Amino acid sequence: MRNETEIVRVEGIITGYVFAVPFFQDLRRKAPRTFTAARIWIEDVRHHARMLARLLREGPVRTAILIEGRDAMRERLSKPRSDSESFECDSIGIVSDFSSQLDKIVEGAGAFLKNDEDLRHFFDLQFATEKSVITTLLWPRLFELWEQAGRRVAHTPEGPLFRFLNLVHEVGNLPEPKHSTFKDAVARWKREEQSKRYPGGARWREKGD
Repeated sequence: MRNETEIVRVEGIITGYVFAVPFFQDLRRKAPRTFTAARIWIEDVRHHARMLARLLREGPVRTAILIEGRDAMRERLSKPRSDSESFECDSIGIVSDFSSQLDKIVEGAGAFLKNDEDLRHFFDLQFATEKSVITTLLWPRLFELWEQAGRRVAHTPEGPLFRFLNLVHEVGNLPEPKHSTFKDAVARWKREEQSKRYPGGARWREKGD
């Protein structure tokens, strides 16, 4: 049972990463490509979210939205006019929920602005010159899963890891991986893992490497 549970868990992780690829490809096309531009972008998001949240809590804008929201819901749900009070309550709830989400956006943007590393990671700025989200987002996660399964991450052409990637690409309707790109990605992943394990810069060769 434990093995079946583990299979389901890993399958869910891989599926999530595969489905995330188009989202991050779109983000990379639209997002700022420099650290300064990213900070400005996040600051704008925080500013406008904070302003909209304030407007939704006070003044005529809130009243107008509540009225329009009530009428729109009545039309969509075909409720009788006599139920206006319940619609008003529903409208207030919707506006309140939206305001809460805006507060979370403001809070999250503020957290990004306080942590340069998180900001760089979110916009994938460390790979700004890379064209493939697949090699910088998907493959490293698959390498981690492969290693967690007790297998060795190696760039052997047509080896078990390459066949595993090929299968994921085939099931996920992704382009067929190239051997040269695969080799470079494995080398980069090993360098990054070495840096994480030995942040002081010391390099230790493990048995079999």
